[in-house]
Amino acid sequence: MRQFNEKHYSEGHRKKSSMPKLLVFLLFCLSIALNIYFIFFQEGCGKVADEVAAQGDTITVEEEVGEENEVVQISKTVGPGGFQEVHFPGLGKKQVKAISLSVQSSLTQTICKAISKEDGCELLAAYTDRLINSKFNTASELRKGDRLDLLMEEPSSNPGENNILAIRFQGLKVPHFATYYFRGPGWKYGSYFFEDGTQIFPSFPESEAPIREFSEITSLVGDYRLKNGGHSGIDFKAEVGTPVYAPFPGTVTRINWNFKYNGDCIEIDHPREGIKTVYLHLNKVVVKPGNFVEKGQKIGESGNTGRTFAPHLHYEIRHRKNKDKIMDPFRFKHHNTHHKKIPPEEIKTFHSLVKIYEKLLEM
Repeated sequence: MRQFNEKHYSEGHRKKSSMPKLLVFLLFCLSIALNIYFIFFQEGCGKVADEVAAQGDTITVEEEVGEENEVVQISKTVGPGGFQEVHFPGLGKKQVKAISLSVQSSLTQTICKAISKEDGCELLAAYTDRLINSKFNTASELRKGDRLDLLMEEPSSNPGENNILAIRFQGLKVPHFATYYFRGPGWKYGSYFFEDGTQIFPSFPESEAPIREFSEITSLVGDYRLKNGGHSGIDFKAEVGTPVYAPFPGTVTRINWNFKYNGDCIEIDHPREGIKTVYLHLNKVVVKPGNFVEKGQKIGESGNTGRTFAPHLHYEIRHRKNKDKIMDPFRFKHHNTHHKKIPPEEIKTFHSLVKIYEKLLEM
């Protein structure tokens, strides 16, 4: 009887011990089947399998940058506020977040529903509006239900810092709009470009630019200002001490008036063009009333004086005899303008960066 029980127990034990092996084998088969399904049948996964490989808590994407392939790392770990770390070609590591929104009555209302005022939704909305306005008028062409995709960097400690890396817009009146931030090697400042590498904002030729080095345009003529109506000039964000130049020959009429609002400032009369140009919030003035200045001559340095929230140059053009007639410098007949293009030797890097931006917007 004992022998029978021992034999019975031994056989039962062997049957039970084979079960885990069977389960492992079935899981292995299931894993292979799922891999085949995702690689060959799930839409888009074939491309991802070729481009993306999981490594710990990051995803690596190999992109062609210039003459070489560069590995771009995207952290799979989402930190506070929904930001994740990405290593961008040419830009380095950044904490970024993508959001997709359905437009309501205005951009500000739409963005501030997704991001709190404490996290800077109003400033983000102002920058978004300004960038989209380079292509179309948001006041008249925005429609409820239009789609807005934003890729933004974690806000820095610097007040007024633009943290948008990419914008994609799809609307009823505007079929498609996209712009991307890019800073090439050796560039002091980056800028925003369309998909073909054309800068979204126009530029002045260096010989007639009031300021030649600036990080971005933060306000245009006509931008709404609370209690002040439309903005009367163009604001160029620049470091304190950046040289400011006369775009046309003329005579300095006055300096440093109404300091509380204008700070150090200059007004120049240009009889040939029929205008007066004004430069506000300067750090230094190097001309005096009555001085004649040549085209391209340095007249001062940009600053942060008067009523201002960040260092910039305010540049405006008024009619010579009617001070209430304000002109848009980018549309003024005596100002030549052009749209910069990313140099051919850097366009490949830009296109690689755009691909990364688009991947993040779709994640």
